[in-house]
Amino acid sequence: MRPPCRVHITGPGGSGVTSLGRALAQHWAVPCHDTDDYFWQPTTPACQLKCDAAARLALMRQMFLPGPARALSGALETWSAEVEPYFDLVILLRLDPALRMKSLRTREVARYGAAALAPGGAMHAASREFMDWAALYDLPDTGRRSRARHLEWTAGLKCPVMELDSSAPVVALQQAVVG
Repeated sequence: MRPPCRVHITGPGGSGVTSLGRALAQHWAVPCHDTDDYFWQPTTPACQLKCDAAARLALMRQMFLPGPARALSGALETWSAEVEPYFDLVILLRLDPALRMKSLRTREVARYGAAALAPGGAMHAASREFMDWAALYDLPDTGRRSRARHLEWTAGLKCPVMELDSSAPVVALQQAVVG
């Protein structure tokens, strides 16, 4: 892939989408964006209130589209039509479900602390709901973000699509992209 470019990295939560996006952005010295920053309104805790589609696309037009090179991590397949023509490459990560769920659990503990996630803790219910949602990714299409939905979406893209197994170290994934 000719560096730098506009690259979108997607895949299931816990597969290293954000880590690879940051690594590519750092390698190319370009901005790194995350779809959560467009999809969700800023709240504490995060990811509580969605932005409406018009607002998130307006923000993407302002922040992501103007530059010739950007890394965008996250998922946007259900609201991507306007920005898809700007992608030079889409990377779809995959990871064994058990490893992915372990990674997500580790991330949840790092973010909120084990006490907050324990039964009765401030984040227990929200974390359990998130983990249950994330576990559905590898099942046949459930009407939510899923591997089946990602494969269907990437099959319709006009730009190149690269699928990578993210059990490899981030530096190896970066090298697979930049050559």
